[in-house]
Amino acid sequence: MNETRARLASRDARANWIRHASAIRLVREVFSALGAEAIPALLVKGAVTAHLLYEDAAERSISDIDVRIRRKDFRRAMRLARARGWQTTTTVPALWEAMLTVEGCNVDLECTVGPPGLCALTIEDLLNAGETHTDPFGVLHRRPEIHDHALILVLNAFKDGLRPMPWAREDLVRIVRHQRFETRRLIARARRGGVVSALWIVANWLAEDHAVPEWEAIRETIGPSVPSKRVRTVYREAQKLGWPSKIGLLASACSNDTLRGALSGFGLTAAAVIRRRTLLAMSRKHAQ
Repeated sequence: MNETRARLASRDARANWIRHASAIRLVREVFSALGAEAIPALLVKGAVTAHLLYEDAAERSISDIDVRIRRKDFRRAMRLARARGWQTTTTVPALWEAMLTVEGCNVDLECTVGPPGLCALTIEDLLNAGETHTDPFGVLHRRPEIHDHALILVLNAFKDGLRPMPWAREDLVRIVRHQRFETRRLIARARRGGVVSALWIVANWLAEDHAVPEWEAIRETIGPSVPSKRVRTVYREAQKLGWPSKIGLLASACSNDTLRGALSGFGLTAAAVIRRRTLLAMSRKHAQ
């Protein structure tokens, strides 16, 4: 049994190394192209956390690369992608989001922190606080400051109805154990973004369901219960329904701590649904 597990682990590690080698080439091509057009961008999630949080990057599975740019640069980025011959898919469930295919690999391009309307922090805020690196990709790129990165991971799990992929959950466990992590700094960023309730819900899930003491400490530092009863109720009802994609997206987008932020999230989500339906209808019409 142990030998079988060792062989499977070795096989997974080799597959992950191949994916990371592809990711290095992909990051180099994408960030070189964006840099040539003076489009600031952040590299987030697996391509970064594999090197930041793990002794061996092959421990962390990766399927694509995740890039964040400012809203005002979205159209320019789309023109750049088409000029480069990259396949672009914009019929996605959220505004200012696209899936690019570069040399057969996927690039997830987004312009907001979490679903549009959820978080008051902008990509520009994260770029300003971010860090510039070259290694291991051989190209200049920006990464989020560690507490901003933790918040991105939190909101991603929140958006997924607390059902993220195993490696995404592991990132959340590891990032709060990083030597530079400070609980109060994460909470301060969440407070600025109006997403302390979302942070509490994710912290409670990791504390109760996965027994992570660092997340229990974060939950206790925020308080004994979800700061916003409205967010708690909306989120709980969506989970009771099994977190269907549209309802889950709406529930998470409307979960800003402020009513104004929640209404913004509702409006942006509704606009995204209408836009997607329109684009799909136009696509079907052209295909006939």
